[in-house]
Amino acid sequence: MQQIWIKLSKFAAMSLLIMQLVLPTSAMAESLSDPSKLNQPGPAEMVLDGLVVRPIMLGVTVLGTALFIITSPFSLLGGNAGDAADELMIKPAKMTFVRCLGCTTLERKYEVVEQETTE
Repeated sequence: MQQIWIKLSKFAAMSLLIMQLVLPTSAMAESLSDPSKLNQPGPAEMVLDGLVVRPIMLGVTVLGTALFIITSPFSLLGGNAGDAADELMIKPAKMTFVRCLGCTTLERKYEVVEQETTE
């Protein structure tokens, strides 16, 4: 039973490693071929973002906040508390809560509204 668990965990680790290497490459290649699609994710990107990326980024936000609290005395002594807060708490929180679902850039998706002119 223990050998099956070891083989299964090795398979899962290798699968995650392969996905981490392949998915960003394919997403980057697609966005470079058509930059207008950068903030227009499809259903697959939205599902992957909602089920995998957002929970991971929420965990990163919580861990970053804890790490900032632990290291804040050293950051204050070093004079870079603002930079540490930005990197450890603010950026992960924005990637978790502000970014549109499936988007790869850290910005909201805005609709372009054209105003009619009356003359």
